[in-house]
Amino acid sequence: MMMKFYKTVLQIAALSSLSWLGNTLAQMLHLDMLGNIIGIAILLLLLERKLLPLSWIETGANFLIAEMLLFFIPSAIGIIQFKDLLRQESLGLMLVIVFSTALVIVFVGLATELVSHYRKARNELC
Repeated sequence: MMMKFYKTVLQIAALSSLSWLGNTLAQMLHLDMLGNIIGIAILLLLLERKLLPLSWIETGANFLIAEMLLFFIPSAIGIIQFKDLLRQESLGLMLVIVFSTALVIVFVGLATELVSHYRKARNELC
């Protein structure tokens, strides 16, 4: 039990280090991109090239995903101070939320199809 705890903490530290590295690169290179995105890209590259085995980060990543809701609590509480604005602009906000959600669903679906076709074509060549 205690070993799993230490493993999870170490893996979260590794994921945090990649995020920190991405932030540092973004600042040093003066990129107009969030460092977190660069860190995720580095993680993807390491996993894709099999330089970083999934087992080295899987437990920590699963823990962070399971506890993701906790990261949204401060934002949700912060919205309370804008009650009047929410009442005045509720229709517009709902339209933006629905449209952006639909856009994300379509984009993720198309990206998934693209990756699926790419993998299928790559497997047929091998």
